[in-house]
Amino acid sequence: MADKPDGGPAFPCMAPENIHPGATSGMDLRDWFAGQVVSCVPLRNWSEFSSNEEIISAWAHCAYAVADALIAERDK
Repeated sequence: MADKPDGGPAFPCMAPENIHPGATSGMDLRDWFAGQVVSCVPLRNWSEFSSNEEIISAWAHCAYAVADALIAERDK
C-alpha cells in the first residue's frame, strides 16, 4: 500500500506557509476516490437491507472499500 494509507493529497499544490498559514493540501485521495465511487453505488440491488440507515452505511462501506482497492492497485 502507499506510504500514506489515505493515498496522500488528491490535488496537491505548493502553498508557502508564510502566505497561507495553516494551509493544507485539501482532501486526500482516498476520500476523493470514495466520492467518485458513490455515484455508482446506488446501481447495486440493496434490497437485503431494511432501513435507509443500513443502506447508507453499506454505501459508505462499499465506497471506501473500492477506494482502498484503487489505492492498493495503483501502488503495485
